[in-house]
Amino acid sequence: MLNSNLVIFAPFGQVDNEWLLFDEVSGVKFYKQDVPCTPENIPDQKGVLIKIVNSTDKAVNISWELNVWYDHVQHKANIRDGENIYTLNLKANQSVQGSCDMPNGALYIFKEFITFSNGAKMTKFEFNNIKLTEDIR
Repeated sequence: MLNSNLVIFAPFGQVDNEWLLFDEVSGVKFYKQDVPCTPENIPDQKGVLIKIVNSTDKAVNISWELNVWYDHVQHKANIRDGENIYTLNLKANQSVQGSCDMPNGALYIFKEFITFSNGAKMTKFEFNNIKLTEDIR
């Protein structure tokens, strides 16, 4: 099992729409993309999509702890034990990525609302304790 800690500082005022590699652990690559999202039934917002690529020839289980800062303060309110720990399984040479169609979950991180100018803004996020294990199913 491998562990990794990763700190990401999120610049504002820029939307690149390109996938940027921010970590790689044993052939599993982690990318981020800053995007505007306009899903139905919720206010327009900016977010960070996450893409994870398993470039190995083995299936893997991946887990990590997500920590997020808004206006330079770590968001801890209303987080139940383990609620910010995410797990997914990827087959050999498989990838998965977040989407604005459903802006929540492990592969989407909220940055700020577009329609509200006085709301909190994400200033940093971290993937801590990245763990990979071979999936032997």
